[in-house]
Amino acid sequence: IIGNAQEYLFVDNNNEGSMLKKPISMMLENIPTCEERGEGAHEHMDFLFLARPLSEKQAIIHCDEEAHETKWFTREEIEKLDENTEIFSNVKRYILIILPQINNN
Repeated sequence: IIGNAQEYLFVDNNNEGSMLKKPISMMLENIPTCEERGEGAHEHMDFLFLARPLSEKQAIIHCDEEAHETKWFTREEIEKLDENTEIFSNVKRYILIILPQINNN
Protein backbone atom coordinates (compact mmCIF):
# COMPACT_ATOMS: atom_id res chain seq x y z
CA ILE A 1 0.00 0.00 0.00
CA ILE A 2 1.33 3.40 -0.96
CA GLY A 3 0.82 6.26 1.47
CA ASN A 4 1.88 7.90 4.69
CA ALA A 5 2.49 5.80 7.78
CA GLN A 6 0.50 6.34 10.96
CA GLU A 7 1.77 6.37 14.50
CA TYR A 8 2.26 2.79 15.69
CA LEU A 9 -0.34 2.12 18.39
CA PHE A 10 0.44 -1.52 19.15
CA VAL A 11 3.78 -0.93 20.90
CA ASP A 12 2.83 -2.81 24.06
CA ASN A 13 1.09 -5.74 22.36
CA ASN A 14 1.91 -6.58 18.72
CA ASN A 15 -0.65 -9.44 18.83
CA GLU A 16 -3.53 -6.92 18.90
CA GLY A 17 -2.97 -5.76 15.33
CA SER A 18 -0.89 -3.60 13.05
CA MET A 19 -1.11 -0.16 11.51
CA LEU A 20 -2.01 0.46 7.87
CA LYS A 21 -0.88 3.32 5.69
CA LYS A 22 -3.27 6.26 5.57
CA PRO A 23 -5.76 6.27 2.68
CA ILE A 24 -5.02 8.76 -0.09
CA SER A 25 -8.59 9.99 0.11
CA MET A 26 -11.84 9.57 2.04
CA MET A 27 -15.16 10.31 0.35
CA LEU A 28 -18.83 10.31 1.22
CA GLU A 29 -20.81 9.31 -1.87
CA ASN A 30 -24.54 9.51 -2.54
CA ILE A 31 -25.73 6.18 -3.96
CA PRO A 32 -29.08 6.20 -5.78
CA THR A 33 -31.76 3.55 -5.43
CA CYS A 34 -30.95 0.29 -7.22
CA GLU A 35 -34.06 -1.82 -7.74
CA GLU A 36 -32.00 -4.68 -9.28
CA ARG A 37 -30.23 -5.19 -5.93
CA GLY A 38 -33.21 -4.20 -3.80
CA GLU A 39 -31.31 -1.25 -2.31
CA GLY A 40 -32.74 2.12 -1.44
CA ALA A 41 -30.79 5.34 -1.80
CA HIS A 42 -27.96 5.52 0.72
CA GLU A 43 -24.46 6.85 1.35
CA HIS A 44 -21.12 5.08 1.04
CA MET A 45 -18.03 6.09 2.94
CA ASP A 46 -15.09 5.19 0.71
CA PHE A 47 -11.45 4.99 1.71
CA LEU A 48 -9.17 5.04 -1.34
CA PHE A 49 -5.83 3.28 -1.28
CA LEU A 50 -3.23 2.90 -4.00
CA ALA A 51 -0.99 -0.14 -4.03
CA ARG A 52 1.79 -1.67 -6.03
CA PRO A 53 2.13 -5.43 -6.38
CA LEU A 54 5.19 -6.94 -4.72
CA SER A 55 5.65 -8.89 -7.94
CA GLU A 56 4.05 -8.54 -11.38
CA LYS A 57 3.12 -12.23 -11.06
CA GLN A 58 1.33 -11.67 -7.75
CA ALA A 59 -2.17 -13.15 -7.76
CA ILE A 60 -5.09 -11.20 -6.34
CA ILE A 61 -7.42 -13.10 -4.04
CA HIS A 62 -10.80 -11.65 -3.10
CA CYS A 63 -14.04 -12.67 -1.46
CA ASP A 64 -16.72 -13.35 -4.11
CA GLU A 65 -19.37 -11.72 -1.92
CA GLU A 66 -17.37 -8.47 -1.90
CA ALA A 67 -16.05 -8.24 -5.45
CA HIS A 68 -16.86 -9.77 -8.80
CA GLU A 69 -13.43 -9.02 -10.18
CA THR A 70 -10.27 -7.48 -8.77
CA LYS A 71 -7.16 -6.64 -10.77
CA TRP A 72 -4.13 -4.39 -11.01
CA PHE A 73 -4.37 -1.46 -13.45
CA THR A 74 -1.74 0.47 -15.35
CA ARG A 75 -2.20 4.21 -15.87
CA GLU A 76 -3.07 3.55 -19.51
CA GLU A 77 -5.76 1.04 -18.53
CA ILE A 78 -7.26 3.53 -16.05
CA GLU A 79 -7.34 6.25 -18.71
CA LYS A 80 -9.36 3.95 -20.99
CA LEU A 81 -11.99 2.99 -18.39
CA ASP A 82 -15.53 4.12 -19.27
CA GLU A 83 -16.80 6.52 -16.61
CA ASN A 84 -20.40 5.48 -17.24
CA THR A 85 -19.94 1.73 -16.79
CA GLU A 86 -16.52 0.80 -15.38
CA ILE A 87 -15.40 3.43 -12.84
CA PHE A 88 -16.84 6.44 -11.04
CA SER A 89 -15.59 9.61 -12.73
CA ASN A 90 -14.42 11.13 -9.42
CA VAL A 91 -12.35 8.03 -8.59
CA LYS A 92 -10.77 7.97 -12.05
CA ARG A 93 -9.96 11.69 -11.89
CA TYR A 94 -8.41 11.40 -8.44
CA ILE A 95 -6.26 8.39 -9.38
CA LEU A 96 -4.93 10.17 -12.46
CA ILE A 97 -4.08 13.24 -10.34
CA ILE A 98 -2.36 11.31 -7.55
CA LEU A 99 -0.40 8.78 -9.66
CA PRO A 100 2.37 11.19 -10.76
CA GLN A 101 2.95 12.16 -7.13
CA ILE A 102 3.14 8.50 -6.06
CA ASN A 103 5.45 7.49 -8.92
CA ASN A 104 7.95 10.13 -7.86
CA ASN A 105 8.28 8.49 -4.41
